[in-house]
Amino acid sequence: TVSMGIRKAQFAPADLKERSPTSTAEKGFMFGSGKLVLEASLDKEVYCHGEDLPIHISINNQSKKSVKNIRCHINQHCELTMVNAQYSCKVARLESQDGCPLQPGSSLNRTFMLKPLAQNCYGIRGLCLDASLSKVTDESNLASSSLAESGNSNDLLGVVVSYSVKVRVVLSGMGGELETDLPFKLVHPRPDSLEMDKL
Repeated sequence: TVSMGIRKAQFAPADLKERSPTSTAEKGFMFGSGKLVLEASLDKEVYCHGEDLPIHISINNQSKKSVKNIRCHINQHCELTMVNAQYSCKVARLESQDGCPLQPGSSLNRTFMLKPLAQNCYGIRGLCLDASLSKVTDESNLASSSLAESGNSNDLLGVVVSYSVKVRVVLSGMGGELETDLPFKLVHPRPDSLEMDKL
């Protein structure tokens, strides 16, 4: 019996149009005036393995609730198109009370750094990896984002991997939570690119 392992490397597209993902969420309250506005943004849409992700967060609290803490995490989403199943894993997380509690009528601007690494996800079940067949964990990366050659994500088949940043703020009392998502792509740098030299 002969077996052969096949490894597919997904590189950043050469004709990449840089855009900065931004997402805004707001929450009003039934028995109080004013609202809470949460805005999150990334510097760019495509990041390379091993690169830091600066997450810019802006909170404008015009409600009567205070913000207790801020939670950020990066999710890896996996879709199995053959069986129509989906699941997600947290590959990096952070919780901060910097600037909290944020009182009514106040604003807050912060930048948090997260770095999604396979080495920090040891023991997580269902994680998609881009790895050689060896047992050396340092050779493993998180699976790269699935990119369709046509640019249409509906053309992707098999195991489709994507990533997003989720930002959540927790409010005092019965205020609950407010969250927003930022999709981004995680890939290998092109062999002849400046990003390859930096990493």
